[in-house]
Amino acid sequence: MRSLIAHLIGDYIVQTDYQALAKTHRNFEGVTAAALHAVGYTACFLPLTRNPIRLAVIGVTHGLLDHYRPLPALIHRKNVLLSPASWPATPAADVPFWLHIVVDNTVHLAVNELALAIRRP
Repeated sequence: MRSLIAHLIGDYIVQTDYQALAKTHRNFEGVTAAALHAVGYTACFLPLTRNPIRLAVIGVTHGLLDHYRPLPALIHRKNVLLSPASWPATPAADVPFWLHIVVDNTVHLAVNELALAIRRP
């Protein structure tokens, strides 16, 4: 539950409108916005861990997923692979935004839980 709260605060309260809109741009400004968002997001996990590896996994994966947005393409591939051949799979560009948000949040939460479960060497 604590990692869910950290995720929600980092993704929906700490993130600025500028970061949310610019983080996917394929230029320096987009990379900067994604990196700034990832740093703010990761800071929300400091009450849960001070382990630099855990924090790096949380922050780096979050920034990469938000900047490159690979999930609509993965949703499309899943539909192509798991649906009957006669069923037309929704193209990645047409994946409903709500579905992208739900899958995005699910992946972030799963990565965060895995990162927080990493055992110290």
